[in-house]
Amino acid sequence: MGRAARLLTSNAFGKTFGAVLGLSVLTHSTAMGQSGPVLRDPGHALAEKFAAEADRPAKEAAKEAARREALRKAEEAEMLATAKAEAEARRAALEKARVDAEIAERQAEQRKAAEIAARAAEAKRLADQKLAEEARKIAEARQAAEDKRIAEQKVADERKRVAEDKRILERKAAEARRVAEAKHADEQRRQLEAKAERERTQTQVMAAEREAEGQRVAERLRQAHARREQANSNTETATAPPRTLEPPSALGGPVRAPTTDVWSTTTTAARSGNSSRVTILLLMEPGHRGIRRHNKTADPLLCNGGGCFVSNGPEAAASFFPGRKALGAGRTFGERAGACSRSLGCVFRDIDLGSLPVSMQPIDMRVMIHDRRSAQTIDAPADCRAEAGRLMCRRTIQSGDYTMWVIPEDIARTAGAAALERALAEGLPDQEHAALPHVGSGSWRR
Repeated sequence: MGRAARLLTSNAFGKTFGAVLGLSVLTHSTAMGQSGPVLRDPGHALAEKFAAEADRPAKEAAKEAARREALRKAEEAEMLATAKAEAEARRAALEKARVDAEIAERQAEQRKAAEIAARAAEAKRLADQKLAEEARKIAEARQAAEDKRIAEQKVADERKRVAEDKRILERKAAEARRVAEAKHADEQRRQLEAKAERERTQTQVMAAEREAEGQRVAERLRQAHARREQANSNTETATAPPRTLEPPSALGGPVRAPTTDVWSTTTTAARSGNSSRVTILLLMEPGHRGIRRHNKTADPLLCNGGGCFVSNGPEAAASFFPGRKALGAGRTFGERAGACSRSLGCVFRDIDLGSLPVSMQPIDMRVMIHDRRSAQTIDAPADCRAEAGRLMCRRTIQSGDYTMWVIPEDIARTAGAAALERALAEGLPDQEHAALPHVGSGSWRR
């Protein structure tokens, strides 16, 4: 009743407000139509604007007061309706009490008539019996209705209890699933964190090893560069004879003694045997991109058009793999560069070059994009010799970011693994114009 009264009141207020708003708009439109556009003074218009802005709070307060008044009237209407309903209920109760009193009074008069008519007729007795029978039937009907209501209530209560039990079981099952899922997620998270921590630790160890290796190789390169500079300086001093002591030969002049080629025997040795099998010494400059910005080391492979060679150390032959297998994810995240992993220098033993010339390209393995250095063409093995525990070669292959010796395999076998590693440590110096060490002197100069 109260909700309906509020709805009616709000509708009446809305209609009244709409009518007033429409009337005001119509009046304004009519006034505008009659008067037409009028040119007004700008100062007057500005004053009207400020006046309108000043009147706005008053208008809004008036609107709020009207809304509150409408709400109060709606509440009063609702209270009035409630009072009417309560009065109607009281009237109905009084009416029922009056009817009950009249019935009781009539029954009393009937009983009194029955007592007075001691000689009650058979008809009155039958009437009383009939009334009694009807009362019994009414009582039985009421009892049956009550029993039915109780039974239906019990069924409803049982259904409600079963539904509640089902909801409880479902809630417990959902809670158990949630706990299990949370436990599983937490376990996965712990496993991932442990795996990440292991990988982070491994990465840090690898980074430290690579940093140490980079520092060692950088120190070797620095020392080799210093020795090379010193050797160049000594060679220029030792091998530049005065012009007055050795004039060019001329007709009738002194004849020069023939010069001995210290590489002649080496050249013969280098070209003996199977010249297609070689050992390649590779010394790479550290990269400057990706993971090499901070880890100044490398994972070198040596590749050609068919695949790549992977080092097995200075004493074992290198392994050859097709390109996909050599540079694929399995080796990138696995064995990587074999014996040359995390090293700027590498020994590739017993490589069969096949028919010459052949192109070779060093590659530094990274994670996503490998660092492919410029390819170089090998026309023939270098002129090399092994002497006094050292290996010396001419015709070094040099690029902007790596140096490479191509040594005949028989000479590399004669020199041994220690000499190969020593040549890498010394930076693979080019012996093209260097003086050889004297036999038994124990010195190493370029």
